[in-house]
Amino acid sequence: MLLVYFFGPIYYGISVKTAEGQVLINYKLEPKSEIYIDYTHSVARSNVRDVFELNDDFTFTLTRTEYEAFGAGLPTEKYESFELIDGRYINKGINIVLKEIPLRIGKIAKHKLSFEDEVVFDLLDYIEAGELVIIEPSKLTRWKIRQQRRTEFEK
Repeated sequence: MLLVYFFGPIYYGISVKTAEGQVLINYKLEPKSEIYIDYTHSVARSNVRDVFELNDDFTFTLTRTEYEAFGAGLPTEKYESFELIDGRYINKGINIVLKEIPLRIGKIAKHKLSFEDEVVFDLLDYIEAGELVIIEPSKLTRWKIRQQRRTEFEK
């Protein structure tokens, strides 16, 4: 019965792994939840947020990008809508579907992974600047979630 409890139920979530496949973070989410990658743009030195949605087919959809200032490398093309709201440019309707998000962690960018429930993972706490992580949708069990909490407690 205990085995069924820990290994039976499958939840939606995300995993952050090193390029070698070592799991750094497992986090349980509901389908259609938003996932945020926040960082400082290296040229404009302003805050940027890429917004992804977790789909029920274990993919992500990049839905929008939000940023504070124009700079080299920031998108200027309009997708569904492009608005200035409270000092932030919001480019909605990008709708690019991804199986995973490869992300090279930046020393200046200080990438953070955050969620609608306001939980934030500072990725530099898990891996060195310049290293590659892969963020992917995952099927999580209670065991994987429990192991994640234990690892965080040991830090």
